[in-house]
Amino acid sequence: MEPVKMTSKEYLKGLQVLYLALVIGTVFFAAIVLLFQDTLMGGPDNELVDLLLILAAFFSIAGVIASSIVFKQRLDSCRAITGLYDKLTAYRSAVLLRLALLEAPSYLIIVAYMLTGNMILMGLLVLLLIIFLPESVIFRTYSIPRSVISRVKNRKVKFSLHFSG
Repeated sequence: MEPVKMTSKEYLKGLQVLYLALVIGTVFFAAIVLLFQDTLMGGPDNELVDLLLILAAFFSIAGVIASSIVFKQRLDSCRAITGLYDKLTAYRSAVLLRLALLEAPSYLIIVAYMLTGNMILMGLLVLLLIIFLPESVIFRTYSIPRSVISRVKNRKVKFSLHFSG
């Protein structure tokens, strides 16, 4: 199989599409649960509501802290990598790990809402989704931090991706 040629900008565009798919999947799941919540479960148990509120808050905070720490550690490890393709791959894995650590508490919140019907959980989900949005997506650009790729002046740098099939 012949290697696929793409620019670093195209590679990052693929990462942006993957990111948006994760966020949209979470939002669609939450919307479905909101629409059908009355028919999904019976009345909430007060002890269950309290327990799930505490668990959702704990895992949300833990996910935000863990995603931030792990992402920074992964970015720091990218500095030692010399090749552009290797740096982009390491950056992509750092971003995906960060998103996974934020997405898991999101699904816990949605399921907790499904079980309890407590709208506080949906408010917590909205906060988590705002944290999900990196600054670069808010401003409609998606670029690699300078610490990851240093001294790459030509944005049209091409590299090959090898897919085994």
